[in-house]
Amino acid sequence: VLENALHGNLLRHGLDDDSMLDTKQIYECICNAIAMEEAYEETAAVAVAAQTTNEMQLQRFPMFMRFYFHAYCSNKQQIVIDLKYIQNFYEEFNSIFICSVNKSLLKYDQLIPLFPNCTQMITANERNKKTILISTEWFIELIAMMNEINRSKLDVITIINPNIICTNDELDVFRRQYEKKQWLLNHQVHNTIPTLSLSRIKT
Repeated sequence: VLENALHGNLLRHGLDDDSMLDTKQIYECICNAIAMEEAYEETAAVAVAAQTTNEMQLQRFPMFMRFYFHAYCSNKQQIVIDLKYIQNFYEEFNSIFICSVNKSLLKYDQLIPLFPNCTQMITANERNKKTILISTEWFIELIAMMNEINRSKLDVITIINPNIICTNDELDVFRRQYEKKQWLLNHQVHNTIPTLSLSRIKT
């Protein structure tokens, strides 16, 4: 559904450059695509009884748009997702990108198929102005995604301005658990802004 919604607005938003993906831009495309789809339904009668709903939606967009959408997503090596835009302005899409329990954790296992060649995913909150809550449950739920992540090209997961509410002992435990999954957990300050990063261990 997300993929179909994005198809119709690629060229209008100039999504063929090499800049980082902007969360607001993603959802503006989705909303505009939905509006375009509704207008299309008034002027086009595309209905085949034997087809599924998803197949019918896909056929509403020309082949060249689907091609450019896949090409754009496949070319992205770094994306930035800002939680503010998702949580405050696009609540209807929370279930697509945000975990149901930990609202500060992205569904990396869902983003990976959409951006198959992405090597770094960055999470921010109001352009780094607000903190991102990182709890023990956050670490546990992310560990559950690691097998899927390990089958992808994703090498770095970065959280900008995290508010970590774990103890040092708990962090040490999580570090060892992530190392078993071939990932290094690092908490540092970069240009006065704290960051939490997980980097794949190269073998």
